[in-house]
Amino acid sequence: MYSRIIITICLSLLIISRSMAQGDPNKSLQQQKLEKYKNMKGGGILLMVVGGILVVAGAAVELHQFEESMSTMFTAEPEKEYKNTGTVLFYSGLVLEGAGIPLTIVGHRKYKYYKRNPDVVSLGIKAHPQSTGLSLTYRF
Repeated sequence: MYSRIIITICLSLLIISRSMAQGDPNKSLQQQKLEKYKNMKGGGILLMVVGGILVVAGAAVELHQFEESMSTMFTAEPEKEYKNTGTVLFYSGLVLEGAGIPLTIVGHRKYKYYKRNPDVVSLGIKAHPQSTGLSLTYRF
């Protein structure tokens, strides 16, 4: 009994310590964010695909159950109990679609933002009649 509790505590501490660990110190912050947002975009796409499949499957199951109930309505056979499988599939698919769309949008925008050239230095000359000067711009 106590050995199970000790093993459970050790495993949970291991999982917590791995999740709280710092990122790879050899990677720059920009590379870490690139990887994070790329994974976010991929996860969002996966959620949207699975959600779409579940929506279509749920609608098909509901349609099949509706057709079956309509065909047994005029016969003397007793109605079978129908499960709400189609409804559960349909609404689960909608939830996954709803979660996948924002993840994909945010992941794509942030990935594109961090993918651009991080260090751009430009030098310009401003020659106006009122003032003349040099401009140095550093974008990070």
